[in-house]
This record gives sequence, C-alpha cells and structure tokens, in this order.
Amino acid sequence: YTVMLEHLVEIASRELGAPVSQAVLTVPVEVDELGQRQLELAASKAGLDVLALLPEPVAAALTLVPEEQKTRITAVVDFGGGSFDVCILSMPPEADSGLTVLGAAGDRWLGGADFDRLLADVSAEEFFRVTGHRFETATEDLRLLQACEAAKRRLSTLDATEVILPKAANSDGFDKTLNVPFRRNDLALIGRKLVESAVDICHRALSAAE
Repeated sequence: YTVMLEHLVEIASRELGAPVSQAVLTVPVEVDELGQRQLELAASKAGLDVLALLPEPVAAALTLVPEEQKTRITAVVDFGGGSFDVCILSMPPEADSGLTVLGAAGDRWLGGADFDRLLADVSAEEFFRVTGHRFETATEDLRLLQACEAAKRRLSTLDATEVILPKAANSDGFDKTLNVPFRRNDLALIGRKLVESAVDICHRALSAAE
C-alpha cells in the first residue's frame, strides 16, 4: 500500500504543480476496520493526512447531482476487476448537503477477473483437446487471461468474438495459435453463477435499505 500511495502522491503532485499532503481515500464496501486501519497507516507512511475514507460507490455518487429539485434514491453498482459493491443512497438536490447511505453490500472477491478466469478455463480445455498442450507456467496463464479479458470486452458490443493467443504452444517445430470462438450467450451461460451472486448482493443492499 505505502509504495503505491507514494507513487500516486508523486503523480498527483506533478499534475497539480503543488505538493499533495491530504487525501480522501476510497475503499470497497466490505473492507473491515482492520483493513481501513492498515490503509490509513500506509497513507501516513506515504506522507498523507487522510481526511476521510469513503466507500467506492459513495465516492462515485459524489459526481452526480440530481437534476430534479427533490431527494432522489439512487443505487450505485460498482462491478470492478476484483470486487463488487452496491450502495443505496439518498441524494438531496443540494450538492453540499451530503449523501446518506441507506444500505450497502458487497463481495471483495467477486469481479470482472472471475469472468476472465472462466473464459480462460474453457479456452485452455479446448486447446488441450485439439493440441494436447496444457498451460502450466504463470507466463502462459497470464497471456491467456489477457487474451480472455480482451475478448470479454469485445463481447460488450459484439454478439460473437474469439479468444486469440498467437504462439500459445510449439508442437513439432510449429507454433500453435489458440483460437476459441465465444458468443455473448456463451459468456452469459458459463458466468451465470457469478451473475446470480451479484444479484444476491443487490438484494442484500436493497433489503438493508428497506
């Protein structure tokens, strides 16, 4: 944490043209008190005075000002690479009057990377079926995960794409390219349990907010 925060302070100071010594930090909803203390300690070692720790969905909502002149109930859903958070907020029309968290729920270990893993597992099994090659090294696995993340992103706008990994293996002196087709429906099917988990978390936040 400390090294990362020192790097961020360096970047922020350079971009702003002035030293940065204070910060508001954001954390996933499910970070416990121990995790928060560890982050504050790391920030202190990085030379930062922490003014506040905000749940990430609340920080995102601070950029939103209701257009209508009445309090609005808003759900902020944060499906990140490695965590999933949901906050139900009461947002008054006056931007400076503050937000009220009515309910929140999250999972620190559910994120977009889990969908990458599912695509990678299916792709690796298909590649093994065709070529007999298993992905066994960390470098091979990382390359495959990166290719799967790229394919997942393409499926946001396309109905079908391929997981493509050039030089995935070498057999009989020839490089083998991994090329596994996926439709958007395929991703929805293999990721169904992950989506159901996310929906359950949404229901928990809604229940907490009554």
